[in-house]
Amino acid sequence: MRQFRVDGVEQLSTLAVSLDGRTVLLGGSDYNVHLLDIQTGVELRRFTGFTSGAWSVAFSPDGKYVLAGSDDHTARMWELGVPSGLPQFVSGKDFIGVSVAFSPDGKYIASGGFSDGSAKLWDARTGEVACTLMGASGASGYSEWATFSPNGKYLLTSGNDDRLWDVQTCKEVRTFVGATLGGVAFSPDGKHVFAGSADGTAKLWDARTGQDVLSFPARDGQPLEGAAFSPDGKFVLTGSRDGV
Repeated sequence: MRQFRVDGVEQLSTLAVSLDGRTVLLGGSDYNVHLLDIQTGVELRRFTGFTSGAWSVAFSPDGKYVLAGSDDHTARMWELGVPSGLPQFVSGKDFIGVSVAFSPDGKYIASGGFSDGSAKLWDARTGEVACTLMGASGASGYSEWATFSPNGKYLLTSGNDDRLWDVQTCKEVRTFVGATLGGVAFSPDGKHVFAGSADGTAKLWDARTGQDVLSFPARDGQPLEGAAFSPDGKFVLTGSRDGV
């Protein structure tokens, strides 16, 4: 087991590992994003510009760019190897930086965590809004997480319910009912959708039909705010507020 510590950071809230497995991105309460060498733990670069905590981070598929969202109402992208940051993508009081993600082809950026209940798709090259997905949170309230399907054709959002969107048309494909305000993930083959819930329960659905495949009871009632499949699709890893 390896531990990573960054001086001056009281709370680390998000991380992402590069595709080559050599570096890790860390975001947290010090308003910065940190790039560390996985083998040595040495900080390679510090990305600055936020005026509040960084709560979501991602590497671009080609490994050339770093993306992060903050509750200062902005998301920013930096090019590795270039000192200055690229223009910010999000600015407005509705954005709280909960979730940012690159599409598998790197053409789009998705951002969840809007208080108006929406999620957004952005052109990664220009920073222009491609479409706004209204109702991503369900009836009302914040949208939370947004993640792309492995083939990049669909976007999954979570809020008061979980919804599947067509990336090209920006239209809703279906709603998955039974989990609210938790982490979401696609299986590696794209055939299943997993969603955690604020009450600690979780659901597994058939992505094509929306049928309920499995239901997972709550362990201790803590919200399941993170979710990821193992590479072989046999296991799902979840994270909750109690640190488990």
